[in-house]
Amino acid sequence: MANIAYKERVHLLQEGRIDFLQFVMNGDHSERYVNWCKSTGIEPSNDSAEFFSEMVEIDMVEHQDIDNMSVGIWN
Repeated sequence: MANIAYKERVHLLQEGRIDFLQFVMNGDHSERYVNWCKSTGIEPSNDSAEFFSEMVEIDMVEHQDIDNMSVGIWN
């Protein structure tokens, strides 16, 4: 599947034109999602893609917090 820019995927998701599975599979983390499904024995689905998206978002926020602390933004 072709990658679609994040902002465009968010817009399509909000409009109901794609579901979470399409959102993940058309993004930068599609291979990671498929590998995660295989390693956990979970079938790719809208529900698992939504859960995966939430995990990725949390991971990104945590990494941003760590980056901010390392450059002294949280002083």
